[in-house]
Parts: sequence; structure tokens; C-alpha cells
Amino acid sequence: MERCSQEWFESLSAWHDGEVTRDDARRIEAHLATCEACQRDAERLAMLSEHVRATPFEGVTARVQAAAEVSLRGTPSKRRWPWAVAAAAAFALAASTLVDRGDLPETVSQEILIRHLAGFARSRPCDIESSDPRVVSSWLTEHAGYPVSVHVASDTELLGGRMCQLGGNHTAAVMLRRAGAPVTIFVPPPSSDTARRAQQLADDGLRCTSGPVGSSICATRSPQTMLAVAESDSSQVSAALVTSLP
Repeated sequence: MERCSQEWFESLSAWHDGEVTRDDARRIEAHLATCEACQRDAERLAMLSEHVRATPFEGVTARVQAAAEVSLRGTPSKRRWPWAVAAAAAFALAASTLVDRGDLPETVSQEILIRHLAGFARSRPCDIESSDPRVVSSWLTEHAGYPVSVHVASDTELLGGRMCQLGGNHTAAVMLRRAGAPVTIFVPPPSSDTARRAQQLADDGLRCTSGPVGSSICATRSPQTMLAVAESDSSQVSAALVTSLP
């Protein structure tokens, strides 16, 4: 999807939060009148804000909010966006009430969802932008320090990859779009606690569990341990995971 510049997105975010002068507001609004990419971003900001306003925050713990803050520190933006932190915390709260704790611990589910939402909240979600699985595999393997294989079906769009933190470990993340829904596939370090949790969820095959409202988390353990999450039904998430296998 075509985007405007990083600088304009930062200005737009500040304008949306009421943090600009009148002169800057006029300049930004004049730009909005002619820039379709920024118009889409403005609509996204408005939708996120509406969701946050409609979400009760009494149950959001300091730990969840801190994790949301940490997950957003990797953004190339010079200012942190309160709406993105709040949205991540809101969805994490929903996750804590809906995830089957027999499948994944609450803390693990929350962190997976926060990392996914925070990644796609960035104006440039990927650290490496490429639709070539070989390029993304090579980059992630180099930066993760362990083998990462990326395979994508023809009906799934590969956006690229990035590095994030899961369970205190540097973790490879593959960024996809399937049926219009953003999907993140995490490939945790083989010996990490997150990998062990994913293997327990996957059992001997591929299994899914409920995430926040309308979303799913799926896991597989062979030939590499992977966790996929999306704001979509489990069939789309599991399909993205299956097509990522070699």
C-alpha cells in the first residue's frame, strides 16, 4: 500500500493527539486535503482512538502497559504514539479474558498479541521489507542467530520481517497479509521458553486457541517452531502457518 513520508506520519499523529500549533494544524490539514495515503492514516488513527475510548481499562495491569511501551520502542519514529500504546494494552486486556489458559499462559498470549499489534502500528512494520522469502529468511537468520525458513503461498502477501522480544529473547518475526488481515508469524529461539510453550500448544501437529475479540493464535512445531497471530478467524491464521512450512 502506498504511504506518505515518515515525517508526515509523525506530524499527522501529533495533530491527531492535539499536540501541534494552529499554524502547524493548518499546514497538516492542507496536506491531508491532497494526500490519500495520509487520509487513510488519519482514518486509522480515528478508528483506533474510538476503540480505545470504548474499551474499559480498569483491568489493564502496569505490567501489560509496560510491555506495550517496550514493544513500541523499536519504532523509527521520534515520538511515541499514545494511541498505539493504549490500543496494544486494550487488546491485551481482551486477550487476558478470552485466551484459554489451558493452551497458553496468559502472560505469553498477552505478549504475543502486544508484539503483533505494536509491529503493525508502526508506519513501517518491517525491519527488512521484501516479498522474496529467500531475502527475508537470510536477513532473519543473520539477525536472530539461528535458522529461520520463510515460505509463502501465492495467496499470501509477504511484507518482510523484523526482530522483536518474546519472553526476554530476541525473536524473529515474519510479517504477512492474508485475505486482507495482517498476520505475524513468530519463530522463537529453539531452546527458549516461548518455543517450549508453542510446542506444548501445537502438540504433534498444528493447533489454535482464541486470542482477543475476533482473533486467533496458532502454533506448529515442525520443521521449525512457529506461532502465528492475526485479528482474524483461526482458519486464516492456521492457513498462513501451514503455507509457511517448507
